[in-house]
Amino acid sequence: MTDHSASASIAESVKPNAEPARSDQWIDRLINGWSWRIRSDWLGLFESPQCPSWLDLKSDPRAKLFKSNKIRDVFRVETDHGAVFAKIARPITWSDRLRRLVLGPDSLREWRAAEYAARHDIATVVPVAAAWRRTKR
Repeated sequence: MTDHSASASIAESVKPNAEPARSDQWIDRLINGWSWRIRSDWLGLFESPQCPSWLDLKSDPRAKLFKSNKIRDVFRVETDHGAVFAKIARPITWSDRLRRLVLGPDSLREWRAAEYAARHDIATVVPVAAAWRRTKR
């Protein structure tokens, strides 16, 4: 796990006409100091001893780096539920940190955008989890 990580998003592949994620389908958990919002039908994976180490995917053989840039890594991860994509974001500059302070964690912004797209019948990824670490004060 990188100390500078700010958020993580995990999503299934693109699915047209995805059903909107209703708030009653989401479970909030605190895991190793990270706040997680997990889709209830995926909770078993996240509570399983075989759960990937989402914040240390470079060392997990089920994860393959899909793409990377200076602000995030995207991994394709094979799970018992099927393949998912995990985005690990990290702040680089003070403006990144300020944006996250004002707008919220990247993972929650992406989750909201996917939920909006699904409600409006726009093909999108289906988020299964989002994680973020509270800013240290």
